[in-house]
Amino acid sequence: MTVAPPQKKICLSDHGLSPVMTKNEIEAVIVRFKEELSEKTFYDTAVQIYHNLKCMAPESSFFYQQFFSNTGLFLTIAFRFIADNGEYEFANDYTYIKRKEWVIQTPNNYPNIK
Repeated sequence: MTVAPPQKKICLSDHGLSPVMTKNEIEAVIVRFKEELSEKTFYDTAVQIYHNLKCMAPESSFFYQQFFSNTGLFLTIAFRFIADNGEYEFANDYTYIKRKEWVIQTPNNYPNIK
């Protein structure tokens, strides 16, 4: 079993986020980050985050705190990514992201489908 690296506790409200945000609410936080940083800095970070998440193997976890120092920015971009990619989810304490393995149901592995 792999031991997780030490993680700082996360309070979403410290970053202007909540666990039940709509895409429009996430987009509003994204606009705030683009204004605070620059669009180039924002997009460079977003590309790196999307790359890391897309490269995750099914049934794996990504402990982002050791790679991204701006937790609020990471969380915001990850919230947007997760909104479009249902096989990803945050851990209950938001300290890492998990990628689930999706099984496509077919008549061979789920006999109730006709």
